[in-house]
Amino acid sequence: MIRNYFKIACRFLAKNKTYSIINIVGLAVGTLCCLYIVLYVQDQYSYDKHHRDVNDIYRVTTNMRVHSDVFNSGATSPPIAPAMKNDFAEVKQFTRLVSTIGVNQHLLRYKDKTFYEKDAVFVDSTFFDVFSYHFINSSSKDVLTEPYTVVLLKATSDKLFGHDNPVGQTIEIDNVYGKNNFKVTAVVDESLGKSHIHANMFITMNSGGIGGYVRIADTWAGGNFANSYVKLTPQASAAALEKKLPTFLTKYGAEQLKQMGMEKTLHLQPLTSIHTTTGYSVELGKTVSPLFLYILLVIAALIQIIACI
Repeated sequence: MIRNYFKIACRFLAKNKTYSIINIVGLAVGTLCCLYIVLYVQDQYSYDKHHRDVNDIYRVTTNMRVHSDVFNSGATSPPIAPAMKNDFAEVKQFTRLVSTIGVNQHLLRYKDKTFYEKDAVFVDSTFFDVFSYHFINSSSKDVLTEPYTVVLLKATSDKLFGHDNPVGQTIEIDNVYGKNNFKVTAVVDESLGKSHIHANMFITMNSGGIGGYVRIADTWAGGNFANSYVKLTPQASAAALEKKLPTFLTKYGAEQLKQMGMEKTLHLQPLTSIHTTTGYSVELGKTVSPLFLYILLVIAALIQIIACI
């Protein structure tokens, strides 16, 4: 039976070549467009899913009201994350990340090689305890505990060292924070998956500059520029912890908030939702609207339906 249907279809196609070619090409193009859109949407939702224990990792966000103005920030004041680790048993680990504010390029030197590099960030020594990267020539343990140490992205390492092993070597980083020597403790790449965090250099907070300020800052109301993350214990409830945050914030920052005339609320945002959530200031990269992705899926379905018809 199927063979007969196949023969009839072939005869029809042979007799109506122009009509058949138009329909087949149309179906093929429509299907390719549909698949491309679906793969793009799938890619956008894949961000940060590769991290270990990803369902336990949250970004601490801030909602601020100053008089009649309301702001949503993807960052917090510097002391909030370490205080959460200290006060709540549910918080297994924390880490903070701060961009080199006001510095777009950094002059790197190693022996006779010199070039400018972008996208450097200061991070706590716990950064690689929270986030997963593929390490090259070293492990992730204690790579940022010593002062003036740095972890390089592979592309940056290759430009400086070529095929040589960079671990243990000293490089010079020259920017507005000064001219300082840094020990390279590890090299990582982004082969595990895409992340909303992209940096060419991960510099330990214990290195002066803005990182040094973050370590000693005691501002609970203002200074909302530190991207803060917490990793909860497996049994912890993020919703239950979030309900404790107003009392926590009052405990440490009530007086500062009153002086600034500010109302402030902290929230826990799942790590995997950061890339597909819009409306926050102090983002580390471009985000995409989930409504936009939904519209793309609707368009893909319409294209496929029209192509089939």
